[in-house]
Amino acid sequence: MSDAPARDPVTVADSGADSDSDFLDEFEVRCRVVPYEDGDECTLYPSDADEEELVTKWVSAKGDSFVDLEERR
Repeated sequence: MSDAPARDPVTVADSGADSDSDFLDEFEVRCRVVPYEDGDECTLYPSDADEEELVTKWVSAKGDSFVDLEERR
């Protein structure tokens, strides 16, 4: 990842693998927004992920596929 600062963690809910589950597990994620010439890229990853997990436990969005949470509140 780049040297862009990670934002404060946000708690999200995970329904788990069982779609009939009556509970949601909560966990914290961090996001890192990196500016590029062709548009910003936002990557979400678990706040407690170690170096090995960071290789596989993340999701990224580019350009206008994401919005600033504070602006939407």
